[in-house]
Amino acid sequence: MTDQQPDPGTYEGEEGILPSPAPPQRYQPQPQPPPPPHSASPVPAPPPSAVPAPAASGPSTADRLVAVSGPLSFVLFMVCGFLGGWAWSWIFFMLPGILYAWNRAERKH
Repeated sequence: MTDQQPDPGTYEGEEGILPSPAPPQRYQPQPQPPPPPHSASPVPAPPPSAVPAPAASGPSTADRLVAVSGPLSFVLFMVCGFLGGWAWSWIFFMLPGILYAWNRAERKH
């Protein structure tokens, strides 16, 4: 009886080097069916008054201030903390809430 040693480059269940896949073929476009015939009457455009006008107003200054208050409060917290005021620098995290409440109160009136 002869002992056959497995090839050290293969694992159990592998048959050795597998053949490489075929190279990709050149793209051949498929023939397209002809487009459907166009209708004789064009679709009428809506009257100018029916088209809604785009909104002319963007975010207000207060909205922009509320949007930037989160990152700004973090920066102020870090600066004040590194200057020695860690015990009081948490107060800067109240700024976004205060500005949001102030902005909401202005919109109600």
